[in-house]
This record gives sequence, structure tokens and C-alpha cells, in this order.
Amino acid sequence: ERTEPPHVRAELVADTASVRPGTPFTVAVRLRHDPEWHTYWKNAGDAGIPTTAEWRLPPGFTAGPFRWPVPERIGDEDVLNYGYGGEALLLTDIVPPEKITAARITLSVRLKWLECKDVCLPGGADAALTLPVSRHSTPPDAATDALFADARARLPLPPGTRSVRAGTKDGHLWLLFPASAGEGPFDFFPDDQAAYGGLKGRREERRGEEVLLTFNVPADARTGKTLTGVVRLPTTGRGFSIDTPIETGPPPDGGAGTGLGLALLLAFAGGLLLTLMPCVLPVISLKILGFLRQAQGDPAAARRHGI
Repeated sequence: ERTEPPHVRAELVADTASVRPGTPFTVAVRLRHDPEWHTYWKNAGDAGIPTTAEWRLPPGFTAGPFRWPVPERIGDEDVLNYGYGGEALLLTDIVPPEKITAARITLSVRLKWLECKDVCLPGGADAALTLPVSRHSTPPDAATDALFADARARLPLPPGTRSVRAGTKDGHLWLLFPASAGEGPFDFFPDDQAAYGGLKGRREERRGEEVLLTFNVPADARTGKTLTGVVRLPTTGRGFSIDTPIETGPPPDGGAGTGLGLALLLAFAGGLLLTLMPCVLPVISLKILGFLRQAQGDPAAARRHGI
């Protein structure tokens, strides 16, 4: 039996002040960590256990899985984990039935987690939330509304139309994606703990308008045909999800940078543009006169000037 006080506290918060039959709403498991303590993401990394929820709901209600915010790196290259400190909100969508006879309903959940600092301790809590039932959904107060707005902003964005490629080569995993979100450093958190654990040896290379991230792949990694996870954007802590096939071989050369052929073409176009400048036109006529004089002189000297 645990003798010391918990270092993580949990409560339930809803994004509505009342429940409307048949209308889904969102509940947040709000975790508050003591300074320097943390819990874990769905892929805990090299060690750790993600937070789990066992919901006890009224008849006809259903709860979806956690929608996890973008995590952060915890630890170092020896033991690398993914998780949360400070305050973290794990969102769950609740779907009520089309008909509710009770005037009030209570949502209950049993939470389990591993809380760690210098040592790790098993933790957990029972949390509950009671809401009235009404014919119309009632918005929450301003503070709760702002809390959920911030929590949703911390969820990874869907892949969308981003051009993301991934592959493996010689014991390394590489990831190539547009760099429009910032200057770096970027990071990547894989969904699959069994395949990757904590990805170490992170290296970042800017390639024109793309970023190349490279990681060491564990020797026992059981990589599949696709790579899923979250790219964390610099400074903001926001991110976006990826779901892309895993290629075999090195990343493509050059990224979105300017190739030699394009550079020569642009240089030629710039030279043509310079000839149209007013200060250049008189010089062209003088050079033509010079060529004519050279044509009447020593042929060898004319060839040297041409070269």
C-alpha cells in the first residue's frame, strides 16, 4: 500500500454545462503534476506505462479513446521517454443515447498511471462528474471554454496534404517533410512502442524548404510497412500526425533545394535581365567596337580575348 501522497492529481472537466440526449460532447481528464514529475504518452518510450481509463457510464453512454496531446521528450539518450509534466488534458468524446430519462447523469472513471521523477511510483485516481440533462446543450463558462480551446490546440493536426516521406537505411530511420512550420529543432514521436521505443540519435538537416530528421533504429526494432506518429513543431509544442509508407533506402538527395541545372538557368536569366539596364547598353556598343578592331589584328590575340 502506498504511504506517500500522490504527485499527480486528476479531475474530470466537460466542454458543456449540460447534456443533450443524442449530442456528443467532450470530457477532459485533467492531470496536474508536481514540479519535475511526469506521466506518459501512449508510446511511453524506453520505459513507462501510458495512462489508462476504465469508464463507468450510465446506460446507453459510450466513451471513445483518449485523444493525446503532443508529448515532449523526457530523459536522455540512455533512457528516453515520451510524456507530460505540468498540466495535461487527455480528451475523450462521450456519446449519450437518444433518450435519457434521468434529470442528471454521473460520469465516473478509474484512472491508472505511472508517475515518475527520480523514481517511479504506480498512481491512479477515481474521478467523477455530474451534469444536468436538458433539451439544449449549455455552453461552459469562459474559463472552461478557454481551457478546452487550448487543449484542442495541443492535439496533433491531421496529416492533411503535407508531403511526408519516411524510410530506413543502414540502421537508421529518416523522415523528410516541409519546413514551413518554423526553423527547428523539430522532433518525432512514433506511435508504435513495440517497434521503436524511444528514438535516439536525433539529427536534423535543413534541405531548402524541407527538413530531414534521422534517428538510430533499435537493433530489435520490428518495423512495419507504414510509419505513424507525431512531428513536434519547434518552440510551440504543437505538431501534426503522419501516416506514410516506409521506403527502403536513403532519403532522396537535395530535398526541395535548388539543383545545379536550375541554378544555371536562373543565372542565365539574371544575365539577360542585366543587359536591359540603361547603364549596361552603352557598354555593349563599346565592346562591339572593340571586337571589330580585334578582328583586324592578330588572330591569336583575338582568340585569347574570346576565351
